[in-house]
Amino acid sequence: MLELIVVVGAWVFLAAYTAWFLSSVKKRERERAKFYERFVGIYNSSKDAIGYVSLDGVLLDVNDSFCRLTGCSREELLDNKKYQDLAPKEYHEYEAKTIERILRTGKPEEYEQEYIRKDGSRVPVLLTVFVAKGINGKILGIAAIIKDITERKNNERAIRDTREYAENIVATLREPFVVLDRDLKVITGNRSFYKTFEMTPEEIEGRYIYEIGNREWDIPQLRQLLEDILPRNISFSDFEVEYDFQRIGRRVMLLNARRICKEANITQMILLVIEDITEKKLLQERLITSEKLSTIGLLASVVGHEIRNPLGVIRNSACFLSMKLKDNTDEKVVKHLKILEREVNSANLIISDLLDFARKKLPALELTDLNNVVMDVLSSIFIPENIKVTTELCEIPPMLFDREQIRRAFLNLTLNAVQAMPEGGKLLVQTSKHFDSVEIAFTDTGVGISKENMEKLFTPLFSTKAKGIGLGLSICKQIVDGHDGNITVQGSVGEGSTFTVKLPMLTKKTVDEKSAFAAALTV
Repeated sequence: MLELIVVVGAWVFLAAYTAWFLSSVKKRERERAKFYERFVGIYNSSKDAIGYVSLDGVLLDVNDSFCRLTGCSREELLDNKKYQDLAPKEYHEYEAKTIERILRTGKPEEYEQEYIRKDGSRVPVLLTVFVAKGINGKILGIAAIIKDITERKNNERAIRDTREYAENIVATLREPFVVLDRDLKVITGNRSFYKTFEMTPEEIEGRYIYEIGNREWDIPQLRQLLEDILPRNISFSDFEVEYDFQRIGRRVMLLNARRICKEANITQMILLVIEDITEKKLLQERLITSEKLSTIGLLASVVGHEIRNPLGVIRNSACFLSMKLKDNTDEKVVKHLKILEREVNSANLIISDLLDFARKKLPALELTDLNNVVMDVLSSIFIPENIKVTTELCEIPPMLFDREQIRRAFLNLTLNAVQAMPEGGKLLVQTSKHFDSVEIAFTDTGVGISKENMEKLFTPLFSTKAKGIGLGLSICKQIVDGHDGNITVQGSVGEGSTFTVKLPMLTKKTVDEKSAFAAALTV
């Protein structure tokens, strides 16, 4: 009886357990079916295309987005179609190597390529490819998530085109400019900037604007203007700067600056545009000078003789009085007569400058002793006792030049040297021969010439003297140029100066020409 009860109990337990087990299996199957249904829903509703490929390259499964991407139905894609059929031929080799590497390393990879749609068009895609494994870890094939990046590519192309368009515009701008960050460090410059200032990007990018070059841009007022642009949201225009740049020399520039923004005003920058107005300034100065010279020429031609005539009368009267009063012991009268004569000579010299500069006479060439002209000049002017004059004259054969014109040039240079030594000093006049030319140097130990004035010395109407109209050196240059020579100057403040005249050494002419220096140059 006991044994019967045990057997029946066992059967009951077994039946109950079996019922429970079958119920659990069905429940798991329902849950798995729901999970699979949910997975398939997610799989097919994914915006990104998903595909599975066998190890031999045949498509095993694709989702709905994959079908939309390629324009093919699921049946068309799974009809023994290989993944390489979807990509253009130029991608096949790279894709095969990538798949082989993924299978070997087990590491997923991401890369871009194109797929061919059913209509033959191409669509750019981004693939994330990885190994697909079963529950037991066995490799089943290759899985890929494919993202359509057409919009991104279009945006990139638009940005690239916009950047290229802007760069082309920038490249054609003739005005140099630099872009600065909020700390006034140079971000970049355009081609014109590098060319104008003879710099390279490596020399300026990442450096403060006031540190580049020889600190040419370290100008307190400019620095303050730049520092105010971003916090105060202001700009400035036509800020004029004149500086002697180490590489390109003296330049006059107009600076314009304003704020520019990038990435929705997150990054603020400063655009500094430079306009080189050096040539414009020179043209303006030449125009002004030309107008002045035109006025001088008109004035000289109208009143030159009218003033010279009474001056001649005054000088003759002074000479007459000097002769009549030569036995007069009144030193004050004699002194004033000498002052009168000196001032008349000075005024007469100014009139001669005006007339000579206005006429611009061609040289009348005759064989003349150059050293004799030098000595004649030195003996004809008053030289104070506190100035010692020394000459070093080499042997020079008679040569062709206009004696009166060259004498006039030497006279102006000698007077300038004397006037440059108000406290006394030394004047050395040298002549030297150099193959087919001669040089005449006038060296004084006077006050010297500043670098700023050195460039303007031969400019008409420029003068550093309290008295003078600034035509002496201009006439010297005009005369020397007319003889096909040149005149140069060297010196510095406090160390005196040297004016050197170089003339061609011509000893004969064969062309019958009355007053043109060009005739002598043909021999």
